[in-house]
Amino acid sequence: MEEINVIHRDRDAFAIFVRDYVVQVDQPMSAGEESGPTPVELFVAAMAACAAHFACHHLKKQGLPYNGLEMGARYMLGGTSPQRISRLTLTVRPPSRLRQEETDAMITAIRNCPVTQALMVSPELQIMLADEAQAA
Repeated sequence: MEEINVIHRDRDAFAIFVRDYVVQVDQPMSAGEESGPTPVELFVAAMAACAAHFACHHLKKQGLPYNGLEMGARYMLGGTSPQRISRLTLTVRPPSRLRQEETDAMITAIRNCPVTQALMVSPELQIMLADEAQAA
């Protein structure tokens, strides 16, 4: 199982450690300082990036143009408590016009992205408290 660590930095800001990378997230709408995207924005960005990767990989495998592909993502928060992403729309802009069967195949490839699949088929989620030996 892969591991990512998140450490509180200041107010509503956190650092996310992924392999040798650090990504900052913040909640500017409350007490944050605009030090990075919100966790929800990062979630949607991960979805769009994964979908773009799978779309490009598919187009490349089919011998179709893929350089310059763009993926847009729009989302809406809904619900009262707890709030959740109630709508998520991905818009693919391939670098060249595709025939309908090529578009359908690319969309199928996008649906195979692990992030997309996690939304379509809920993963098993466990929330555990670290024991005292592991805690700070």
